[in-house]
Amino acid sequence: MYLGIDLGTSNSAIVGTDGETLRLFKTVEGMDVMPSAIMIDRRGGLFVGRKAYDQSAFSPQSVQQKFKRLMGTGSTVDFLGTDRVLTPEEASAEVIKSLVGQARRDLPEMEIEGAVITIPAAFNQMQSEATMRAAKIAGLEKISLLQEPIAAAMAANTGIGGGSAQFLVYDLGGGTFDAAIVQSISGNITIVAHAGVNMLGGADFDRAIVNNLVRPWLLETFNLPENFQTDARYSRLIRIASYRAELCKIALSSQQVDHVSADENQIGTKDEDGTDIYLDVEVTRGVLENLIAENVERSIAECRTLLSNNGYSPIDMDRVVLIGGPSRMPYVRERVAFELGIALDTNVDPMTAVATGAAIFASGRNWAADGATTSRTRRAATTSSSSLQLRFEYIDNTASPTINLKVRTPIDPVPANVYVQIDAANGWTSGKLPLSSMVDVKGVPLPRVGSNEVKVSVFGANGALDTDASAVLKVTRLAATADGMPLMHNLAIKIVKGGIGAEHNKLHVIAKKGAPTPARGMESFRASRDLRAGEKASLAFELFEQADDVDDPTLNLAVGSFELKGDSLIPGQIIRKGDRVNVHWSIDANSLLHCHFEIPDAGLYHSLENMYVPTSSASNFDGQDGTQLARGGIDDARKDLEYLERALGSRIGAQSQKLRSKLEAQETAVALSHDADTKRMVTQEARFLRQEIHRLKHDPVNVSAVQQIELDDFENHYARYFAKEVEPETNTNITRQLASARDALRRGDLQESRHALEEASALLNGFMLKQPGFWIAQFDGLVDSRFNAIDKKLHDRLADRGQQAIATNNVDELRNVVIEMYQNTVREAGGGDSGILSGLML
Repeated sequence: MYLGIDLGTSNSAIVGTDGETLRLFKTVEGMDVMPSAIMIDRRGGLFVGRKAYDQSAFSPQSVQQKFKRLMGTGSTVDFLGTDRVLTPEEASAEVIKSLVGQARRDLPEMEIEGAVITIPAAFNQMQSEATMRAAKIAGLEKISLLQEPIAAAMAANTGIGGGSAQFLVYDLGGGTFDAAIVQSISGNITIVAHAGVNMLGGADFDRAIVNNLVRPWLLETFNLPENFQTDARYSRLIRIASYRAELCKIALSSQQVDHVSADENQIGTKDEDGTDIYLDVEVTRGVLENLIAENVERSIAECRTLLSNNGYSPIDMDRVVLIGGPSRMPYVRERVAFELGIALDTNVDPMTAVATGAAIFASGRNWAADGATTSRTRRAATTSSSSLQLRFEYIDNTASPTINLKVRTPIDPVPANVYVQIDAANGWTSGKLPLSSMVDVKGVPLPRVGSNEVKVSVFGANGALDTDASAVLKVTRLAATADGMPLMHNLAIKIVKGGIGAEHNKLHVIAKKGAPTPARGMESFRASRDLRAGEKASLAFELFEQADDVDDPTLNLAVGSFELKGDSLIPGQIIRKGDRVNVHWSIDANSLLHCHFEIPDAGLYHSLENMYVPTSSASNFDGQDGTQLARGGIDDARKDLEYLERALGSRIGAQSQKLRSKLEAQETAVALSHDADTKRMVTQEARFLRQEIHRLKHDPVNVSAVQQIELDDFENHYARYFAKEVEPETNTNITRQLASARDALRRGDLQESRHALEEASALLNGFMLKQPGFWIAQFDGLVDSRFNAIDKKLHDRLADRGQQAIATNNVDELRNVVIEMYQNTVREAGGGDSGILSGLML
């Protein structure tokens, strides 16, 4: 049995197939989907699914949901009524176990030939790896990942009998939004292009109800502090309100009015005056639609941009395939159809289509023992044992409803009056065709999914059937096929650029978004500094998912770090600055990255997988640490925007106002947040805002004005703090370079102006790196960022070492401490590089 598992944020489903018949395995309650919810009671009993979900109304502290949105982070899933703590991967594994248990309840003797688990196309490297870990924890052995839009299209394709079509997949789930242009050519599915938002889904609609309707009602009805949503005393109230808000949202898909309601006994919480709190908030469908309108319009805008950026218009799409529970909302369906002008596919069940498509995909793959898969579509050839030496050439596994069959003979001359006839199981026949050196029969039908027989009959000169020359060919028709997952993000390595003194970190793309997988390649770099055996320092190889047109590492998502430490070198071994570093990379069919590197000049070869430090990119969004991460991202975005406004003023008035509104929305979200999910969402949105600001800053029409501000700021800063401190010769050279930069800017030579400013910066950096104050400032910044440390105890020990180095004026030791503290810092937060340069350069 091949299994397809839709591991969803809110709901999950499982479908199995033997290659011919699809079977949806229902829950014990007889439902098509199972809530992705876990409950652990005070006695340690663990429950998954509907029973756990329903307990949200009575024991909310013992129930956890939506942990999929924390996959790939350092956050935990805490069950407050017990001492149990799970990682998001462990929690997801419990959901997978329960789903597989549903299948085994129906088919106790089932052998799993392979299991495909779907992931949002917007998932990053860390989230995909976390999903694989969850599947292995659940006990699955042969596992493959598949992007949800591909699975949805494979399910939709069965409705057209494996023919050809072009879909726009609109996948609005509980936690993520994906849009994809998908082509089906004779049943083979390919993603042409993709867009998506990693943290946009039904959970955000629930939050909007709580923050905009329930919160004001509670503040008006009861005596509660303004920050009650982040006050631990009211955590039970917020959990029940969130649960009831979700039920209300679902109900409003089929009725015009509902209530977010719960009585005093359920809530079990008193306000500041000792009054029992209850909930009775009326919500109309119209009010809900107003609350979610902005997010729905954002999803539609993603679809429009996706189409236009790839040269498509709505008329090029046959239909829109709607996937995910929130896509069932009447408002979403109406807006998508109206705004995009594309007909909706009403034959696909939004709740089970992804699991169905995953099962179809699983059955169309060849599975190796380690879970690696390859397409089953292949060409076959059969040779008869007769004197005619006939050779039959065809595809024996295909998603197409027809095949082409070639009958060849090497006999020359071909005997006269010999005929070939092809017959299909549905009664179709080619009729008798005269044998030639090659008889090409096109369009032989395969009437059923699964095994089909194609009969080849050969008739001799006497008209009798030649049984030795005839054959019955077995052809498997697959419901649909797909070649694999295209890479959904640019993968990049951080490198050092710039001349001596002007070095800075940039990203270098090694694999571009949209590239087919599996793929492999090699990139050659050079070591950016010396590394000697026994040193505490290291050469870092940091990996990022790079946004289009944004090569600044601080504005992108770090997904891993590989570090070669000095104490891992053998005594006497040294890597010198400029030594070649060859990075060999491969991306498997699950879009997961594997690397190894070699430094030929030093005779070193290392598998980066053995050095991978996943926690270096796994931020912890729990508690106060998560709040500081989110607020830090907002502060960075605000500074970027203020800088851009100074440079461009009214030129970007409308854009500036829009960006400020987005910032305010994130500030409100984090102020009202008590959960890691919201803080992660805010951190991500802040990064997206910074990327948007970066693109505005580097728009050709804005570059001159931005460069003018950079030059003014540098001159003012230099004159105020450094001009009297640097050596006279250095001061003269910096002043000369600044004059050249200003002159070039007046002439419109932006490249020359940039070069002169970088030269001035290099001269100043050379001076600063010699100053203890520079390293003290770097150290102080890292000490204050304890919330962003991977190992808090190590951070504290390094802080003590740094303080001692400052007290003894040991600049070299302080520099080493700063480097080690940076290596103990989560990269994802995007708080800057702390002056630490990459270990690689071109």
